[in-house]
Amino acid sequence: MSHPEPTVRELTLPEEEIYISDVAATLGSNVGWYFSQSQLLVVLGPEHAATVAGDGFTRADVQRFVFEHARMPLSRLKLGGMWGIHDWPLWMQKVTDDSVMLPQVPAPEDVLVMVAGGPGKHSAVVPNCTFSRAVSRVIDRQA
Repeated sequence: MSHPEPTVRELTLPEEEIYISDVAATLGSNVGWYFSQSQLLVVLGPEHAATVAGDGFTRADVQRFVFEHARMPLSRLKLGGMWGIHDWPLWMQKVTDDSVMLPQVPAPEDVLVMVAGGPGKHSAVVPNCTFSRAVSRVIDRQA
């Protein structure tokens, strides 16, 4: 799979972020089909998070990178079993060039990033079911 030419900022990006973007762009997820509600949760293991942070990347940088690189060409999307019943904004519906790389989520802010796990370089991409949006709340450990 080819990637667009990296910008100066991306030249030092850890491999972890490139792999995360590749995993996030898959036909096996409803995320790219029900676009208006699409979100991705990127769970970085502590070691991956330390590598990314050590290279000077912020959560917003990770969100932007995954948004910009977790894309598939229209031609590949047409192979998916949900072609024809997708919920895309008008600008995406008007795309006819099969080589255009379409995003999996509406905006960088729709890539949720958290750190979780234990020792070892293990991270994950978790697509949402796309019929709802992520909600978080404070959990009071004192109660």
